[in-house]
Amino acid sequence: MKLLTSILLIFFSTIVFGQIDLKTGDQIKAGNLILTNGETIPFYSLEYGADERISYVNTENLETEFLYMNSIKSIEQMDISAGQVLEIENKLKGEQKIVSETSTTITYKDKSIELTNPQPGKSVVYFVRTNSSGYLINFRHFDYDKFIGKFAGAGFLRYECDPGEHVFWVGASNSSYVTANLEEGKIYVIETIPVMGMAYARVKIEIPDRLNPKNYTKQKKRIFAILADKKFDKTNSKDELYSTQSDYENEIKRGLEIYQKRSEKEQDHLLNALHYFE
Repeated sequence: MKLLTSILLIFFSTIVFGQIDLKTGDQIKAGNLILTNGETIPFYSLEYGADERISYVNTENLETEFLYMNSIKSIEQMDISAGQVLEIENKLKGEQKIVSETSTTITYKDKSIELTNPQPGKSVVYFVRTNSSGYLINFRHFDYDKFIGKFAGAGFLRYECDPGEHVFWVGASNSSYVTANLEEGKIYVIETIPVMGMAYARVKIEIPDRLNPKNYTKQKKRIFAILADKKFDKTNSKDELYSTQSDYENEIKRGLEIYQKRSEKEQDHLLNALHYFE
């Protein structure tokens, strides 16, 4: 990172100062953004998009970022040679290799998505509602006696937790349960499917089984379509979860009573360590 920043500083003699008028699609190879608060951000590969929004690579941290023009006082443009561009691109490629290790690539046919891996010592579970039937009815999600989020309609909730044994369950007009044993570092999916009645929605759970290729292909098609679109991300913030936890005390009490009766009859779904999503 320091190398890349120092490369840009060398170009200082070729800077063109002043506010630059941009149109949608315009690009600037390298320079500095001078913000209205006085902050300076060195950039590479800036592009002006719709709604007066610009995206760029911040050369201090090699992250892709964006800003709106009303937060920018001026743009200092730098002229760089083809050799200098190649040196920067090689640096970025090296950084992208490091970044890629923090995510898992999921492919379906000719398309792929990146799912963020869990932090060290953790596992991740995605609760994915694959259609919008009963779109006004919330499904409530729990990790045993802990409320972990709710949403209505098609979408997904990402939940990072400790590996090992868990009892996950989803509440609608009924409750459906999953006994899980998670492996550290793996990503799992629990598919929640609404089953409509006259004036209510029940929840049915399916566990994607990668060991059963015929069924897994159909399941993955439904799940992939939801996980591939960020607009379906319904993950609740930590503040939301903390402030609403006490609202679900009665539901949690009833839900765990039902679970005890069901577990005696071995009626709940099983999510074992080998059922990770890929």
